[in-house]
Amino acid sequence: MLIGMSLHAKPLLLSFDSPFPSTWFKKAIDSCMQVWHDMRLCQKRGQQVEPEDYHLLLESAVGRLVYAHFCLEHMIKSMGEIPSDDLAYLVQVVTRIQQLSNQEKKITNERLLCMQKVSKQLQLFLTRIMRAYN
Repeated sequence: MLIGMSLHAKPLLLSFDSPFPSTWFKKAIDSCMQVWHDMRLCQKRGQQVEPEDYHLLLESAVGRLVYAHFCLEHMIKSMGEIPSDDLAYLVQVVTRIQQLSNQEKKITNERLLCMQKVSKQLQLFLTRIMRAYN
C-alpha cells in the first residue's frame, strides 16, 4: 500500500527562483546585459551578419531596453530606492551599449536610430535617479 501511494505523489517542482526570487533590478540588468552581448557579437561578426538578422537584433535590443526601463520604474514605485552602486553599474552598461551603437556603420538604419534613442532615454532616466538619491 505504501508503494502505491508513492506512485501517485505530486512531483516536487524546484526552481532557483523560489528561494532566490529575481528582483526588478536583476531583470533590468539582465536585459541590458543581453543587449550589450548581442551588440558585441554583431560587431565581431561585422559584414557576416545578414541584414534581416541585424534588424531582428536591433528590434530585440529596443524591446529589451524598454523592458529594462519598465523594470526600474516598477522597482522605484514599489521599493522607493535603488542602491547607488547598482545604479552606477547599470549606467556604465547602458553607456557601453550607446558606445557600441555609435560605432555601427549603418547609421541610416531607423532601427539603430530608435535603439540609440531608447538607450539615451534610459541613461537620462538613470542619471535623474542618481541625482535624486544624492
